[in-house]
Amino acid sequence: MSESHMRGMVVKALHNFHAVAVENPIWPGTPDVNYSLGWIELKELKGWPEQEDTPVLIDHFTQEQRLFSKMRGRAGGSSILILKVGNEWLFFNGEPVWESVGKVCKADLFLYAQKYFAKNPSLDELRDAVLTVS
Repeated sequence: MSESHMRGMVVKALHNFHAVAVENPIWPGTPDVNYSLGWIELKELKGWPEQEDTPVLIDHFTQEQRLFSKMRGRAGGSSILILKVGNEWLFFNGEPVWESVGKVCKADLFLYAQKYFAKNPSLDELRDAVLTVS
């Protein structure tokens, strides 16, 4: 599954919340999906690092994306990150998104995640997870 497939799933799961996919070359860092309650950034990795203490790097999680999440949160808004690693899904909101995700090991990511699925969630589970962490 690619990030574009993830985006399609998220938009479909949140259709009642006016979810739209966003491509914005004008404003770097704009998340992938907007819905009535906030923004969602999507990231996907093929697998976990082999060593448990190795940071889980997300090369394509840019400083602009981190800054967007930080500023949105400080302004009282919601900016969620959904990280898919293999078939596992982790949901984050708040400071861990801009401060730690992509810089810490797997165990720490699980501490920061507010929702987790060991396998691909159904559309209902996906919707409920987003609503829980937003």
